[in-house]
Amino acid sequence: MAAFFEGRASDSPYVYRVWRGHFEEDRMPICQADAHWNLLFLRQGSQVRVAAEGPLTRALSKFEAEGSEFLVIQFEAGVYMPHLAPDDLANVSQTLPLAASRRFWVKSSSWEMPTFDNVEVFADRLVC
Repeated sequence: MAAFFEGRASDSPYVYRVWRGHFEEDRMPICQADAHWNLLFLRQGSQVRVAAEGPLTRALSKFEAEGSEFLVIQFEAGVYMPHLAPDDLANVSQTLPLAASRRFWVKSSSWEMPTFDNVEVFADRLVC
């Protein structure tokens, strides 16, 4: 298997869908146009990247390296944070700075990276 994906709906009013997975070989998936924006947590070996992405007004190819693991929080349409306004993110990815281990900076605070199972608690705290 070259890739594994798992997704689920959310009962949070802020989160549309949650995805996780990994790539066992280099891939170039095509992301379809979508009105939602995402927070992406990507790990490749010891390197971690956190990014706010989209919404996408057109399909875009995106390189994913072998060994990459990811968690994606796809927010409901209309949900936004002023410092990450969707208009500023259209068709681009904005990398968020990392803090200490398993933490990143957003809203002038250091946040622990969520897991697939605690995304709703994370989103409730982040958006409020």
